[in-house]
Amino acid sequence: MKRAAFSGSSAPNARKAPLDDEESARRHAVRRILIWILIANLLVASARYFYGIYSGLISVRADGLHAFTDGASNVVGLLALRFASAPPDPDHPYGHRKIEVAASLGIALMILVGMAEIIEAIRAREFVDPTLVPDGIALGLVGATLGVNIAIAGAEARAGKRLKSAILRADARHTMTDSLATVLVLIGLLLMRIGYSSADVAAAALVVILIFLAAFSILRMALSSLLDKVQLDPERIRRVVLGIPDVEGCHAIRSRGQPDHIFVDLHLLVRPDMTVRDGHILSHRVTRALKRAIPEIADVMVHLEPSDDDDRPVYEQPPKME
Repeated sequence: MKRAAFSGSSAPNARKAPLDDEESARRHAVRRILIWILIANLLVASARYFYGIYSGLISVRADGLHAFTDGASNVVGLLALRFASAPPDPDHPYGHRKIEVAASLGIALMILVGMAEIIEAIRAREFVDPTLVPDGIALGLVGATLGVNIAIAGAEARAGKRLKSAILRADARHTMTDSLATVLVLIGLLLMRIGYSSADVAAAALVVILIFLAAFSILRMALSSLLDKVQLDPERIRRVVLGIPDVEGCHAIRSRGQPDHIFVDLHLLVRPDMTVRDGHILSHRVTRALKRAIPEIADVMVHLEPSDDDDRPVYEQPPKME
Protein backbone atom coordinates (compact mmCIF):
# COMPACT_ATOMS: atom_id res chain seq x y z
CA MET A 1 0.00 0.00 0.00
CA LYS A 2 1.64 3.18 -1.19
CA ARG A 3 0.05 5.67 1.17
CA ALA A 4 -0.05 5.51 4.93
CA ALA A 5 -0.90 8.05 7.52
CA PHE A 6 -0.80 8.07 11.28
CA SER A 7 -2.14 10.61 13.69
CA GLY A 8 -1.51 11.25 17.33
CA SER A 9 -2.05 13.79 20.07
CA SER A 10 -0.95 14.45 23.57
CA ALA A 11 -3.92 12.60 24.99
CA PRO A 12 -5.19 9.96 22.56
CA ASN A 13 -7.00 7.72 25.02
CA ALA A 14 -7.95 9.81 28.02
CA ARG A 15 -8.29 13.41 28.94
CA LYS A 16 -5.93 14.80 31.55
CA ALA A 17 -7.09 15.32 35.11
CA PRO A 18 -9.41 18.36 35.39
CA LEU A 19 -6.83 20.55 37.09
CA ASP A 20 -3.41 19.51 38.27
CA ASP A 21 -1.95 20.92 41.46
CA GLU A 22 0.03 23.62 39.66
CA GLU A 23 -2.96 24.93 37.73
CA SER A 24 -5.17 24.86 40.81
CA ALA A 25 -2.58 26.83 42.77
CA ARG A 26 -2.29 29.35 39.93
CA ARG A 27 -6.01 30.03 39.84
CA HIS A 28 -6.21 30.26 43.61
CA ALA A 29 -3.42 32.85 43.55
CA VAL A 30 -5.17 34.85 40.82
CA ARG A 31 -8.45 34.82 42.75
CA ARG A 32 -6.73 35.95 45.95
CA ILE A 33 -5.03 38.84 44.15
CA LEU A 34 -8.27 39.94 42.49
CA ILE A 35 -10.14 39.98 45.80
CA TRP A 36 -7.53 42.22 47.47
CA ILE A 37 -7.42 44.50 44.43
CA LEU A 38 -11.21 44.68 44.38
CA ILE A 39 -11.23 45.90 47.99
CA ALA A 40 -8.53 48.51 47.26
CA ASN A 41 -10.29 49.73 44.10
CA LEU A 42 -13.63 50.16 45.88
CA LEU A 43 -11.99 52.18 48.65
CA VAL A 44 -10.20 54.43 46.14
CA ALA A 45 -13.31 54.90 44.01
CA SER A 46 -15.53 55.68 47.01
CA ALA A 47 -13.07 58.26 48.36
CA ARG A 48 -12.91 60.12 45.03
CA TYR A 49 -16.57 59.91 44.19
CA PHE A 50 -18.02 61.02 47.51
CA TYR A 51 -15.45 63.78 47.99
CA GLY A 52 -16.25 64.97 44.47
CA ILE A 53 -19.92 65.27 45.44
CA TYR A 54 -19.04 67.01 48.72
CA SER A 55 -16.62 69.50 47.17
CA GLY A 56 -18.49 70.15 43.94
CA LEU A 57 -15.41 69.24 41.85
CA ILE A 58 -16.84 67.54 38.81
CA SER A 59 -13.48 66.14 37.66
CA VAL A 60 -12.94 64.37 40.99
CA ARG A 61 -16.47 62.98 40.92
CA ALA A 62 -16.04 61.78 37.33
CA ASP A 63 -12.68 60.24 38.23
CA GLY A 64 -14.39 58.41 41.08
CA LEU A 65 -17.00 57.01 38.71
CA HIS A 66 -14.22 55.94 36.38
CA ALA A 67 -12.44 54.23 39.26
CA PHE A 68 -15.57 52.24 40.09
CA THR A 69 -15.14 50.47 36.76
CA ASP A 70 -11.91 49.01 38.15
CA GLY A 71 -13.91 47.27 40.86
CA ALA A 72 -16.47 46.11 38.33
CA SER A 73 -13.75 44.60 36.15
CA ASN A 74 -12.39 42.75 39.21
CA VAL A 75 -15.83 41.22 39.74
CA VAL A 76 -15.89 40.19 36.06
CA GLY A 77 -12.46 38.59 36.50
CA LEU A 78 -13.52 36.65 39.58
CA LEU A 79 -16.60 35.32 37.82
CA ALA A 80 -14.51 34.33 34.80
CA LEU A 81 -12.05 32.41 36.96
CA ARG A 82 -14.88 30.56 38.62
CA PHE A 83 -16.18 29.23 35.32
CA ALA A 84 -12.97 29.13 33.25
CA SER A 85 -11.44 26.65 35.70
CA ALA A 86 -14.07 24.05 34.84
CA PRO A 87 -12.51 20.92 33.28
CA PRO A 88 -13.12 19.92 29.64
CA ASP A 89 -16.41 18.14 29.03
CA PRO A 90 -18.11 16.46 26.04
CA ASP A 91 -19.60 19.78 24.90
CA HIS A 92 -16.35 21.73 25.48
CA PRO A 93 -13.49 19.32 24.70
CA TYR A 94 -10.97 22.19 24.56
CA GLY A 95 -11.90 23.42 28.02
CA HIS A 96 -13.40 26.73 29.08
CA ARG A 97 -10.35 29.01 28.96
CA LYS A 98 -11.96 31.41 26.48
CA ILE A 99 -14.22 32.56 29.27
CA GLU A 100 -11.17 34.55 30.42
CA VAL A 101 -11.06 36.16 26.98
CA ALA A 102 -14.76 36.98 27.18
CA ALA A 103 -14.11 38.52 30.60
CA SER A 104 -11.35 40.66 29.07
CA LEU A 105 -13.93 41.93 26.59
CA GLY A 106 -16.11 42.76 29.57
CA ILE A 107 -13.27 44.77 31.08
CA ALA A 108 -12.93 46.72 27.84
CA LEU A 109 -16.62 47.54 27.99
CA MET A 110 -16.19 48.70 31.59
CA ILE A 111 -13.46 51.06 30.41
CA LEU A 112 -15.82 52.48 27.79
CA VAL A 113 -18.43 53.04 30.51
CA GLY A 114 -15.86 55.12 32.36
CA MET A 115 -15.22 57.08 29.16
CA ALA A 116 -18.92 57.79 28.81
CA GLU A 117 -19.01 59.13 32.38
CA ILE A 118 -16.21 61.58 31.65
CA ILE A 119 -17.90 62.71 28.43
CA GLU A 120 -21.02 63.36 30.47
CA ALA A 121 -18.95 65.41 32.92
CA ILE A 122 -17.61 67.50 30.02
CA ARG A 123 -21.11 67.99 28.65
CA ALA A 124 -22.31 69.19 32.06
CA ARG A 125 -19.48 71.70 32.51
CA GLU A 126 -21.92 74.65 32.37
CA PHE A 127 -23.25 73.57 35.76
CA VAL A 128 -19.84 73.91 37.45
CA ASP A 129 -19.15 77.00 39.56
CA PRO A 130 -16.38 78.92 37.69
CA THR A 131 -15.13 80.38 40.98
CA LEU A 132 -14.58 76.95 42.54
CA VAL A 133 -10.96 76.40 43.62
CA PRO A 134 -9.77 72.97 44.82
CA ASP A 135 -8.35 72.98 48.34
CA GLY A 136 -5.44 71.05 49.83
CA ILE A 137 -7.69 68.18 50.83
CA ALA A 138 -8.73 67.62 47.21
CA LEU A 139 -5.12 67.66 46.01
CA GLY A 140 -4.02 65.36 48.82
CA LEU A 141 -6.84 62.90 48.25
CA VAL A 142 -6.29 62.69 44.50
CA GLY A 143 -2.51 62.39 44.96
CA ALA A 144 -2.80 59.67 47.61
CA THR A 145 -5.27 57.58 45.62
CA LEU A 146 -3.07 58.03 42.55
CA GLY A 147 -0.21 56.41 44.46
CA VAL A 148 -2.47 53.53 45.44
CA ASN A 149 -3.55 53.04 41.81
CA ILE A 150 0.02 52.95 40.53
CA ALA A 151 0.99 50.43 43.19
CA ILE A 152 -2.03 48.26 42.34
CA ALA A 153 -1.34 48.34 38.59
CA GLY A 154 2.33 47.47 39.02
CA ALA A 155 1.68 44.61 41.42
CA GLU A 156 -1.12 43.24 39.24
CA ALA A 157 0.96 43.40 36.05
CA ARG A 158 3.83 41.53 37.70
CA ALA A 159 1.46 38.94 39.09
CA GLY A 160 -0.22 38.55 35.69
CA LYS A 161 3.13 37.89 34.04
CA ARG A 162 4.24 35.48 36.76
CA LEU A 163 0.95 33.57 36.83
CA LYS A 164 0.34 33.84 33.06
CA SER A 165 -3.14 35.26 33.66
CA ALA A 166 -4.92 37.14 30.86
CA ILE A 167 -7.37 38.50 33.42
CA LEU A 168 -4.70 40.10 35.60
CA ARG A 169 -2.83 41.54 32.61
CA ALA A 170 -6.00 43.11 31.18
CA ASP A 171 -7.08 44.45 34.55
CA ALA A 172 -3.61 45.91 35.16
CA ARG A 173 -3.96 47.87 31.90
CA HIS A 174 -7.33 49.14 33.07
CA THR A 175 -5.94 50.21 36.44
CA MET A 176 -2.99 51.95 34.79
CA THR A 177 -5.43 53.80 32.55
CA ASP A 178 -7.21 54.99 35.67
CA SER A 179 -3.85 56.15 37.03
CA LEU A 180 -3.07 58.16 33.90
CA ALA A 181 -6.53 59.70 34.03
CA THR A 182 -5.99 60.66 37.65
CA VAL A 183 -2.68 62.33 36.76
CA LEU A 184 -4.55 64.52 34.30
CA VAL A 185 -7.21 65.31 36.89
CA LEU A 186 -4.50 66.26 39.39
CA ILE A 187 -2.86 68.56 36.84
CA GLY A 188 -6.24 70.11 36.13
CA LEU A 189 -6.79 70.79 39.84
CA LEU A 190 -3.38 72.44 40.13
CA LEU A 191 -4.12 74.67 37.14
CA MET A 192 -7.49 75.59 38.63
CA ARG A 193 -5.70 76.80 41.76
CA ILE A 194 -3.72 79.32 39.72
CA GLY A 195 -6.75 80.61 37.86
CA TYR A 196 -7.35 78.36 34.86
CA SER A 197 -10.95 77.34 35.56
CA SER A 198 -11.28 75.52 32.21
CA ALA A 199 -8.37 73.17 32.99
CA ASP A 200 -10.84 70.74 34.55
CA VAL A 201 -12.59 70.24 31.19
CA ALA A 202 -9.33 70.07 29.21
CA ALA A 203 -7.96 67.33 31.48
CA ALA A 204 -11.21 65.38 31.18
CA ALA A 205 -11.00 65.49 27.36
CA LEU A 206 -7.49 64.01 27.46
CA VAL A 207 -8.72 61.30 29.83
CA VAL A 208 -11.32 60.30 27.25
CA ILE A 209 -8.56 59.69 24.69
CA LEU A 210 -6.55 57.57 27.12
CA ILE A 211 -9.58 55.47 27.99
CA PHE A 212 -10.35 54.84 24.32
CA LEU A 213 -6.78 53.72 23.59
CA ALA A 214 -6.79 51.32 26.55
CA ALA A 215 -10.13 49.83 25.52
CA PHE A 216 -8.92 49.38 21.94
CA SER A 217 -5.77 47.57 23.14
CA ILE A 218 -7.72 45.11 25.27
CA LEU A 219 -10.30 44.51 22.55
CA ARG A 220 -7.55 43.77 20.02
CA MET A 221 -5.86 41.28 22.39
CA ALA A 222 -9.13 39.46 23.14
CA LEU A 223 -10.30 39.36 19.52
CA SER A 224 -6.97 37.91 18.36
CA SER A 225 -7.70 34.88 20.53
CA LEU A 226 -11.35 34.58 19.54
CA LEU A 227 -10.43 34.79 15.84
CA ASP A 228 -7.69 32.13 16.21
CA LYS A 229 -4.81 34.42 15.39
CA VAL A 230 -1.47 32.63 14.97
CA GLN A 231 0.18 32.40 18.40
CA LEU A 232 3.57 30.89 17.54
CA ASP A 233 6.06 31.36 14.72
CA PRO A 234 5.88 28.13 12.62
CA GLU A 235 9.67 28.22 12.20
CA ARG A 236 10.13 28.07 15.96
CA ILE A 237 8.05 24.89 16.09
CA ARG A 238 9.80 23.44 13.03
CA ARG A 239 13.25 23.85 14.58
CA VAL A 240 12.20 21.86 17.64
CA VAL A 241 10.50 19.11 15.66
CA LEU A 242 13.30 18.61 13.12
CA GLY A 243 15.72 18.00 15.98
CA ILE A 244 13.89 14.79 16.94
CA PRO A 245 15.22 11.50 15.51
CA ASP A 246 13.05 9.75 12.89
CA VAL A 247 11.41 13.02 11.81
CA GLU A 248 12.22 13.64 8.14
CA GLY A 249 10.14 16.74 7.59
CA CYS A 250 7.45 18.97 9.03
CA HIS A 251 4.82 21.18 7.41
CA ALA A 252 1.22 22.48 7.79
CA ILE A 253 2.11 23.95 11.19
CA ARG A 254 -0.70 25.87 12.83
CA SER A 255 -1.28 27.39 16.26
CA ARG A 256 -4.18 29.10 17.99
CA GLY A 257 -5.58 29.86 21.44
CA GLN A 258 -4.36 32.27 24.10
CA PRO A 259 -0.76 33.37 24.70
CA ASP A 260 -0.60 31.19 27.81
CA HIS A 261 -2.72 28.29 26.50
CA ILE A 262 -1.81 27.38 22.91
CA PHE A 263 -3.03 24.52 20.71
CA VAL A 264 -0.72 23.32 17.93
CA ASP A 265 -1.29 20.94 15.04
CA LEU A 266 1.25 19.86 12.44
CA HIS A 267 2.11 17.22 9.85
CA LEU A 268 5.28 15.10 10.10
CA LEU A 269 7.08 13.26 7.32
CA VAL A 270 8.43 9.86 8.43
CA ARG A 271 9.85 6.69 6.90
CA PRO A 272 7.21 4.95 4.75
CA ASP A 273 7.88 1.62 6.51
CA MET A 274 7.24 2.99 10.02
CA THR A 275 4.74 0.91 11.97
CA VAL A 276 1.64 2.29 13.61
CA ARG A 277 3.18 1.63 17.03
CA ASP A 278 6.40 3.48 16.16
CA GLY A 279 4.41 6.35 14.68
CA HIS A 280 2.33 6.55 17.85
CA ILE A 281 5.46 6.68 20.02
CA LEU A 282 7.03 9.32 17.78
CA SER A 283 3.95 11.56 17.99
CA HIS A 284 4.25 11.53 21.78
CA ARG A 285 7.97 12.31 21.61
CA VAL A 286 7.20 15.31 19.41
CA THR A 287 4.49 16.50 21.79
CA ARG A 288 6.75 16.22 24.84
CA ALA A 289 9.61 18.00 23.09
CA LEU A 290 7.38 20.91 22.05
CA LYS A 291 5.90 21.30 25.53
CA ARG A 292 9.38 21.32 27.07
CA ALA A 293 10.62 23.91 24.58
CA ILE A 294 7.46 26.06 24.70
CA PRO A 295 5.67 25.71 28.06
CA GLU A 296 2.73 27.79 26.84
CA ILE A 297 1.63 24.89 24.60
CA ALA A 298 -1.38 23.08 26.08
CA ASP A 299 -1.91 20.37 23.45
CA VAL A 300 -0.42 19.14 20.19
CA MET A 301 -2.12 17.24 17.38
CA VAL A 302 0.33 15.32 15.18
CA HIS A 303 -0.49 13.84 11.77
CA LEU A 304 2.09 11.46 10.27
CA GLU A 305 2.70 11.07 6.53
CA PRO A 306 5.12 8.84 4.57
CA SER A 307 8.02 10.87 3.22
CA ASP A 308 7.88 9.27 -0.25
CA ASP A 309 4.27 10.17 -0.92
CA ASP A 310 4.36 12.31 -4.09
CA ASP A 311 0.57 12.65 -4.04
CA ARG A 312 0.62 14.38 -0.70
CA PRO A 313 -1.62 17.47 -0.82
CA VAL A 314 0.02 20.86 -0.53
CA TYR A 315 -0.98 22.72 2.62
CA GLU A 316 -0.71 26.45 2.72
CA GLN A 317 1.73 27.49 5.43
CA PRO A 318 0.74 30.37 7.71
CA PRO A 319 2.96 33.42 7.21
CA LYS A 320 5.97 33.84 9.48
CA MET A 321 5.19 35.97 12.51
CA GLU A 322 6.93 39.30 12.78
